[in-house]
Amino acid sequence: MQLREAYETLTEPAQKALYDQQLEALSYHQRSMLPPVIKSFSVSKRRVASGEKVIVTWNTLNGDVVKLLPYGLVRGYGEKTIVVDSFENGEFQLLLHVHNTLLKKTVVQSLVLQQVVENLQPNSDAEPILRGREKVPESKKPGYLLWILLAVAVVVFYYLLFG
Repeated sequence: MQLREAYETLTEPAQKALYDQQLEALSYHQRSMLPPVIKSFSVSKRRVASGEKVIVTWNTLNGDVVKLLPYGLVRGYGEKTIVVDSFENGEFQLLLHVHNTLLKKTVVQSLVLQQVVENLQPNSDAEPILRGREKVPESKKPGYLLWILLAVAVVVFYYLLFG
């Protein structure tokens, strides 16, 4: 009997629409009693050049208003391809706001993308972003002559000590 009712409900468009509305309202009321959660929020790369594409992905729970700033309202889960053109002090910030209007609670998470500067002109005032270690000025790099002198000093010291 229940199986036949379910089949009739799902095959008739008007009854299926009513069923979907009731199911959505039921899940909304159950969900809205829990605080909002950001399950995941990530980007395909953290270091980007101006004009480069980045894929942003997110997954949230229990929020009825979700915003990806600076882009606006989005679904509770998804993926968006963005092009980062403007940086402020070498950074671009993304914010994910998840709000539960019934509980009046909001959670926020941020991601900061770092600007990669490439193809600098020789007379440019900008410093390149280095990967892995700091740039050592030429004046502070030890030369081969210094290493040879150090090796000679060690040999002489050893000779003087052990004769």
